[in-house]
Amino acid sequence: MRDFCFLLAFIGYCVLLQFPGQTYGQYGELDVKQFTAVHEKSKGRVTLQWQATATGEIQATGYFMLQKSMDGKKWFRLKAFPYQLYPDITEKFSFTDAYQDDYLHYRLVMRDGQGKARLLGSSKLERTRALTDLSQELLTPIKKIYFTYRIEKDRNVLLRLYDGIGQQIFTTALPGGKAGGYDYLLDMNGYKPGIYMVVFTQVEENIKVGERRIEWLVKPAPASQQASKPPVSAKDSSH
Repeated sequence: MRDFCFLLAFIGYCVLLQFPGQTYGQYGELDVKQFTAVHEKSKGRVTLQWQATATGEIQATGYFMLQKSMDGKKWFRLKAFPYQLYPDITEKFSFTDAYQDDYLHYRLVMRDGQGKARLLGSSKLERTRALTDLSQELLTPIKKIYFTYRIEKDRNVLLRLYDGIGQQIFTTALPGGKAGGYDYLLDMNGYKPGIYMVVFTQVEENIKVGERRIEWLVKPAPASQQASKPPVSAKDSSH
């Protein structure tokens, strides 16, 4: 029995060598073409499409696997697509993924009859985010936050400040518009201690290109000044 199984595996291996362009699914034979990934910037999404044809004499069944990656090396599962294809019938497949500027690599794979992963197609998107090297420093004595950043291509960026319950309390256009290095001082004078979110949005594509969580702590006023102020409520003291 072992020799018979070995013989079947060897025959399958020889067939793969003879027809390297042929893809074998869990059952049946497939021809997969035209895998594309298109970034629809106005809608903030990526549309993935491909088509497959069953080329054997029997029905082909199995599943496709969509994956995405930040660097083209470590891949994450995105979606599994079951298929059931009849001989000589071509079917089109499509999937929509939310655009993330860190994930530019997409690929389509499947498992063959021997359990091995086979690459069916791949695509790489062009990076949209222009804001890079973003860093911040809390300048507590002067009640400001100092941001430094780079703009890699000619783009405009908005800064939005949100309080702890998600309400937008401030917005401004950052210095820039042209490629280069920049800095900006965000004035926190007048804002009470708490957790704030600073969100950076690229105007032309209307996409979020950066986000920073800021824990803003202001030192208490001297005791002589506190005496003339009303007591702090329990709600305020928890911030």
